[in-house]
Amino acid sequence: MSYRIEVESLAVEIGNQAIVTGVTFKAKSGEVIGIVGTSGSGKSMTALALTGLLPPGARVSGHIRLDHESVDTRNVSSVRGRRIGIVFQEPATALNPLMRIGDQVAESIQLHSDPSRAGSLATARRLLARVGLPEALVPADRYPHELSGGQRQRVAIAIALAASPRVLIADEPTTALDVTTQHQILALLQEIAAEDGLAVILISHDLAIIRQVSTQIIVMSGGRVVEQGLTDDVLRQPRDTVTRELFKNHVPPFAQASQAIGPAVLQAQHVGRVRHQDRTSRTILEDINLRVHAGERVGIVGESGSGKSTLVRILIGLEAPDSGVVELGGHPFDLSNAARTRRQRQLVQAVFQDPVSSLNPRHSIEKIVGEPLSLLAPVVGEAERASRIRRSLDQVGLGMIRLAARPHEFSGGQRQRIALARALVADPQLLVLDEAVSALDAVTRNEILRLILALWASRGRGFLLVSHDLSVIRSVTDRICVLAGGVIVEEGATEAVLSQPEHPYTRQLVEATPTLFPLGTSTLRKDHADPV
Repeated sequence: MSYRIEVESLAVEIGNQAIVTGVTFKAKSGEVIGIVGTSGSGKSMTALALTGLLPPGARVSGHIRLDHESVDTRNVSSVRGRRIGIVFQEPATALNPLMRIGDQVAESIQLHSDPSRAGSLATARRLLARVGLPEALVPADRYPHELSGGQRQRVAIAIALAASPRVLIADEPTTALDVTTQHQILALLQEIAAEDGLAVILISHDLAIIRQVSTQIIVMSGGRVVEQGLTDDVLRQPRDTVTRELFKNHVPPFAQASQAIGPAVLQAQHVGRVRHQDRTSRTILEDINLRVHAGERVGIVGESGSGKSTLVRILIGLEAPDSGVVELGGHPFDLSNAARTRRQRQLVQAVFQDPVSSLNPRHSIEKIVGEPLSLLAPVVGEAERASRIRRSLDQVGLGMIRLAARPHEFSGGQRQRIALARALVADPQLLVLDEAVSALDAVTRNEILRLILALWASRGRGFLLVSHDLSVIRSVTDRICVLAGGVIVEEGATEAVLSQPEHPYTRQLVEATPTLFPLGTSTLRKDHADPV
C-alpha cells in the first residue's frame, strides 16, 4: 500500500527531558488523520518535529518517510514547504502584516519553484482562487488586516500549498473561527486532500471536528500516543482513560437555570455604530436592544464580522455608540465624563479570548490582578488592596502562586484564571466573557466554566457570554441573542432558540456546528454533562 507519510517511533528531547515519545502512524494519499489531546499533550510538538521548527537544542529521533523515501530527522527543515506544508492556529500572527497577500503567496512560490516575479504572482492568484479567494472578490493586493479571520486562514493555506507539498499539517486551524467559517475551512481541507492527493494531519483539541473530517485518530497525552485507530471505532468505544476523559469533557458543564433574577445591571437601547473610512460609511450595529439582569446568564452568538466585538467594546465603555444609550447600574455611560465613566467601569469587567495579549508580559501577577482596583473610589488602601488580590486569586484556584511571577511562567489555562481573577477583584455587577474559553482544550475549558458558574451563582451578578461555540452557549446561558450583520435577528430562551431556530441564519449556525451527539437530544445535556 502506498503511503504519503510514515512516521515510526518519533521522539523529541529538549535537554534531558523527553517531550514526545514513540509516535507512530501512516497516512495515505487523500486521507485526513486527526491528532487530539489536551494542552501540553505533545500534539503541536509532533507537528513542529515533522517540519523542523523545534527550538534550538531539541533532538529528534525515529524514522520519517515521505512517499517511501527516508527523511533525515536531523534535517527535517529541508522538506518543509517543498514536501510538507503547515498551517498554524492564528493566521494574524502567521502572516506578515506589511506584505500584500499576493506577495506573501508568491514569495513561497519563488522560494521553491518559480523565481520570476510575474510567474509567481500569476500562480499566487490561481492558488488564492483555489482556496476560495478569487481576484474579483478578494484582490491579491489586499493586506491581511483588510481580511476576515476565515479569509486570512485561506491565505495561510494557499501559502502552505505554494510548493505543491504531499503532506499538509493543520495545527488547530479553526480554533478562533466562527462555526460557519470553521465548517468552510474544514471542507476546504477535505477537498484539497481528495483532489490534490495530499495526506492531511489535522491537530485539534475538539473531538467533534476530528470525528467530522478524519478517518484515523491519534490520542496523545504526556508526549505519547495513548490510543489510536479508526476514528469512529475509537470514539464509539474509547479504551484509554485519557480518551474517555476527553470524550466526557467534550460537552461543557450544564448549568441549572438561573432562579433569582434581579433588576437590570446592563441595558442597551437602540444602540447603533457606523464606521467611516475612505469617504464611505458602513453600518456595524443597528438598533441593538439588550438587557442583562442580576443573576442572569445571557449569550451573544454570531459569525466573524457580525458586530460582536464592537458591541462588547460599547457595552464595557471602551467605545461610544453613534446612536442609542448604554446604562450600567441604572445610569447612562457618558464617555465625556471621565470621573463618572471611571466609577461605572468598576461595575463591569471583561475576560477576553487570548490571555497572552490581554495580560501585560512585563507586569507581575500582583500588578495585573490589582489593576482594576485603581478604578475604585474611595481609593483602596495598600492592606485592603493586598487582601483583595489574594482573595481573588484564591477564588480562581491560584492562591499559592508567586505574586512577583510574570504571565509567561504559566499555562494557557492558568493565564485565563489570572485574567478572571483580575475581572473579579473589583467585585463587578456584570462579567463579560468575550470568547474567553474558545482557545482552551475541552478539559481546561470546562474547568474554567465550572469555576465561573460557581462564582457567579454565589454572587448573583449578571453574566454576558460572547462565543461562536454553540455548545458552550447552550450549556451555560439562560437567554441568547443571535447577531448577524449588526442586527439581532433572533433572541429568546437558549434551549428554545437552538432547538427550534426560526431565523434562517440561526438554523445555518446550528447546522454548521460539529457535534458528537445530536444537539437536540437529552443525551447531550444530561448524560454527558455535569450539572453546575
